[in-house]
Amino acid sequence: MERPTATQQPGGQTEGLSSLGLRVPQQSPAHPDSFLLDTKQTSAWFAALPMANIGETARQVFNALVDCNRMEMPDVLRARVTEQFREPVKYLCTNLERHYVDLGLPLSSKGAKTLALARELHAELAIGYKIIIENQLRSDKQQFDEKLLVIALHRALYHLGQMLFLTALGYGPWPPGVWREIHGIYAYAAQNQAQNVPVKDALHPRQGQSTTLEDMYKSLAVFAASDPLRLRQSQIKQIYSQVLDWARLVQIRPAESEDNAVGRFNVDLWGDMPPVHNSLNPPPQNRRARVVDLRALVSALKEEFERNPATEERLADRSDRPSRALLRLLIVYWTKPPERRFVRTHLNFELHLAVGLNAIFDGLGGLAPEQRQRPTDALGISTEDSRPAGTTSPRVPAWAAAAPGNFSLAPLDSTLTSEPLPSDSGLSLSEPKGGQRDTEWLDRGSPDTQRPPQAVTTINESAGGYCIRWNAEQTPRVKVGEVLGIQAGSGTRQFGVGLVRWLKQDPARDLEVGLEIVAARCRIGELRDASESARRSKQPRYPCLLLPESSRGAGDPSLLTPVTNLTPANDELWLRSEGREQKITLTHLVELTGTVARYEYRYARDEARDMEPREEAKGEFDDLWSSL
Repeated sequence: MERPTATQQPGGQTEGLSSLGLRVPQQSPAHPDSFLLDTKQTSAWFAALPMANIGETARQVFNALVDCNRMEMPDVLRARVTEQFREPVKYLCTNLERHYVDLGLPLSSKGAKTLALARELHAELAIGYKIIIENQLRSDKQQFDEKLLVIALHRALYHLGQMLFLTALGYGPWPPGVWREIHGIYAYAAQNQAQNVPVKDALHPRQGQSTTLEDMYKSLAVFAASDPLRLRQSQIKQIYSQVLDWARLVQIRPAESEDNAVGRFNVDLWGDMPPVHNSLNPPPQNRRARVVDLRALVSALKEEFERNPATEERLADRSDRPSRALLRLLIVYWTKPPERRFVRTHLNFELHLAVGLNAIFDGLGGLAPEQRQRPTDALGISTEDSRPAGTTSPRVPAWAAAAPGNFSLAPLDSTLTSEPLPSDSGLSLSEPKGGQRDTEWLDRGSPDTQRPPQAVTTINESAGGYCIRWNAEQTPRVKVGEVLGIQAGSGTRQFGVGLVRWLKQDPARDLEVGLEIVAARCRIGELRDASESARRSKQPRYPCLLLPESSRGAGDPSLLTPVTNLTPANDELWLRSEGREQKITLTHLVELTGTVARYEYRYARDEARDMEPREEAKGEFDDLWSSL
C-alpha cells in the first residue's frame, strides 16, 4: 500500500488538514504520570468507572478521550487505548438516547446538549483513529504498518458514520467536513486496493462479523440516500441497523454519460456532499466522480415487500426489520425521487396551527375528556410518559441497545403523496390477537392540557403546502407525521388539515417544518364497529377527522384516525357525524404516519339514520289521546 503524494490529495492541502483531508488536533508531550500511557492502568481505570452514574461516567470518559487525542504516544499504543474507549462510549450513547429519542422536536436545551455530547464522543473516537492514519501516512517504510492503517481507516469510517446517524436523529444538517473525510478515506482505500480487506469489529450489529471499507462506505451512502429528514426517529434507527446488510446489493461504479436511470446516486469524492440522486444533480464527467447504484437493492426490497403480507405490518414495525410502510417509502423514493409539483413562492405571512388531533377536535367543537387522544405510536400504544413526576426512566442495561419503532410517510411535494398503498388491505375494527383492542390512546385526563392554535410565519408556500419556521421557545414538540390543523382565520372554527413531512433543526434550535396540505377543510366524526358482536359488547366510539377531498383527486373521501390496529377484514363500520350515523366501508389504506392512519371510505347504500330526536308530525287525533 502506498502513501499518497501531494498531488493525490482529495480537496487539496490546507493548513490544519492532512493529506487525506482528515482534521486532527495538535498533540503535545504526555504527562509522565498519565494512566493512558499504560494499557494495564487504562484497563483498571475503565473497570473503576461508576457505570451506574451515567453523568459522572460520561464526564470522565469524555475528558479522558479528549486528553488522549491531544497527547503524543506511539500509534500501536494509541490504537490499543482507543479500542478500550469504544465499548463504554456505545454504552453511554445507548443510555443517553432517552434524552433525545421519541420526544419530538425541538429538543429541550438539555436534550440538545445530550445529543451533542453523544455526537462528540464518536467524533473524538474518530479523531483517535485519524491521528493514527496521519502518522502512518507520514511515516517511513520501516515504521509503516499496513495492517494497523487498514484497521484505523475502518474504525474512523465507523465512527464518522455514527456521527451522521446521531445528526440524523436530531434532524440537523450534516456536520461540515465529515463527508469530505468519508469520501477521502474510501478514495484512498480504493486507490490502494484495500477497500475489500475484511476487518472484524466487536461493535458490528451482527456480533463481531467482519466488514470491509467498501461495505462501510456503501452503507453510509445508502443511509444518506434514504433522506433521514423525512423519516421518524424509529425509522432512522431501523434503516441504520440494516444498511450494512443492504450494502452487499449496492455497486459503486465510475460515472458514465448514460447514467441517467433511476436508483442511482452521484458522489464527488473530492467534495463535502452526501450522495445526490442523478435526477437532481447529473454526475460530473471526471475521475473523481462515482455512481452509487441501488437498483439491485430496490429489487430486493420489492421482493421483501411482496413476501411479507399486510397482516404483518404491525408486528414488523416493532422489530428491527423495516415495516412494509418504510419499505414502500424507500422503494418509491429511490425509484421516483421527489419532484416539485407546484411552484414554490417565497412569502412570509402568519398561519395559526393547531398541533395534534386533540387541538383540532377542540377547535372544531371539542370532545369529551374520555375521547381525547393520548400520543400513540403506530400500534396505538401510548408513547406519553406515564411515570410519576420527579421519577426518571430506568437506565438501559450495560452494553444493551434500545430499539423503539413507528411508521412514517411520504415526502412533501413528491409523487409519492398521490400514490396509494397496495390494495391488499380490506380493513375493519376487528379484534387483534389476544382479544384486546389497543385503546391506550384514550386519555381520561383533563381537557385543559390542550394548547390553543400557535401563530407561525411561513418561509415559502406552494399549492401543495408550506415551509414554516418555528421559534424554539414557542414550538410545541412535533414529529414527522404529526397532524396540524390550519385555522382558516383567527378565532374561526374552520380548519384545513396538514401533515408534517420533514423536519430540520438548526444550531439555534429553531425548527423548520415541511407541511403538506391534505385537505382544505374537515369535520369531526366517530367510528364504531358495525358487527352484531360489537353492538352486544358496547364497544367505544373512536374519533376521526373527515376529509371531503379524495387523496387522489377524485373518488372516495378519506378520514384520519389515531386507531391504527385495523386488521384485514370485510366488516363494516358505523360513522357518526353532525347528528347522522351512516354505515361505511373502508376501501383503501392511504398511509400510516406513526401518529394517525388515513383511509378512504364509501357509504353503504340506504344505510343511514338520524341520531338527533325528530319532531313528529301532528295527526288529527293528537289532542284526543290525553283526554281518553
